[in-house]
Amino acid sequence: MVGMVDAAGPGRRFPKTEAKKARQRAFLELVEQGLTYTAAAKALGIHITTYERWRREEQAFRTQVDALRASQMDRREDLSPADWDGTFASARKIFFGYDTYWHQREIIYAIERAQPGEVVLILTPPETGKTSLLEDKMCLDLGQNPNKRITYVSESQIRTRKIAGRLQRRMTDGVVYPDFIKRFGPFYMPGQERRGKPWAADCFTVYGSDHDERDYSFEGRGWRSAVAGTRTDEMLIDDVQSLRSLNLTADILERLRQDFFSRPGRNGRICIVMTRVGNNDVPEQLWETGIVTEANTVRLPMVDEQGKSLCPEMWPDEDLVAKRLLVGEAAWFRNYMQQPRLAGNATFTEAMIEGCWDLRARGESELLNRVMMVDPALTGGCAIGVAAYDAERYQMLDFEYRFNMARVEEILVVLERFAEMYKPQDLVVETNAFQRGLGNDERLLAISRR
Repeated sequence: MVGMVDAAGPGRRFPKTEAKKARQRAFLELVEQGLTYTAAAKALGIHITTYERWRREEQAFRTQVDALRASQMDRREDLSPADWDGTFASARKIFFGYDTYWHQREIIYAIERAQPGEVVLILTPPETGKTSLLEDKMCLDLGQNPNKRITYVSESQIRTRKIAGRLQRRMTDGVVYPDFIKRFGPFYMPGQERRGKPWAADCFTVYGSDHDERDYSFEGRGWRSAVAGTRTDEMLIDDVQSLRSLNLTADILERLRQDFFSRPGRNGRICIVMTRVGNNDVPEQLWETGIVTEANTVRLPMVDEQGKSLCPEMWPDEDLVAKRLLVGEAAWFRNYMQQPRLAGNATFTEAMIEGCWDLRARGESELLNRVMMVDPALTGGCAIGVAAYDAERYQMLDFEYRFNMARVEEILVVLERFAEMYKPQDLVVETNAFQRGLGNDERLLAISRR
């Protein structure tokens, strides 16, 4: 492709990204004028798949388009089923009366883009309406595809029964939800249980389905509950852990792996939506075991880099300032920013750790004793640090934390670089799983000799 020459000098070209940004701005202007996505793409001379790729690859563009369409719908008071444009946000507004804000749109997008066989982890702050959002999604999914099979997993069976009851009410209450039932129903007919379509507290099958009677349209389970042997197309795991069950991380993960993760078939997908509850929680172990990678993790913090609310419609900036003061720094970073920090429940407090750092001394220190430390991991986070110390002081000199190193050789490269730079006398290695063999690795012994 021949590039455009900039008048500033021969051979200088406009970056292709500038042309793409100009087309995206034009696309947003057309959507703002009321054109559909397909019509806007056609007016710009691009294929609709180009727009879909922009949405898939660029979060900022996706957020702008969704916010624009949502604001157009919010201004209208005469919405009817005929106004449904095929998107989740418009269906939710028309049939259930709820707006879909930034965090919620990103949750739905992450679920919809999950590939068959994938496990997707979505980390979101509390009080953003994620459970109600999932209820709406399950209702609309079963309305559009009665043969879909959904398994919903939560921390307790009591909670899943509440969710099942809400879904059933949406599907049967013709006074509160007449448009939804008329457009997608009927979901339940008296006597359908005798025809192999149950309508119980833990599971139910919608009237319009024609899949195997052993498979439910919806099945709700707590992580401790017995699991039926049916297949599922989509498993939604919602807040499976709280602070009071933080010490049960190993038990929860083992049960999920043994009884739940095997339920989706080859084309099924698993989406875990939850809030971080502390160090060594379920998300951390999902990364450590390699079940979930960084590529399959979606983090939705409450504020941006400037401390501004990412969802001001739900949480204005001034409310978040008060909330941060109320919950404290440890809970703020853990729950609202998805970044657990060492707090009072850790061996060392954050203040103690911060007091050890002196980056001005990087590579240099008057302290002669040096120690290098490594907590190696290939699929989770690999932590490597170097410190200097004497009988009275401890000084952190350098630290790296990397995710998903593919080979032991990559860890050794970082260790060798740190060893050459800081000349430590000792190496401390955490010995779990394969790490026990690292201490006897001939390549590491060679680094030690050098």
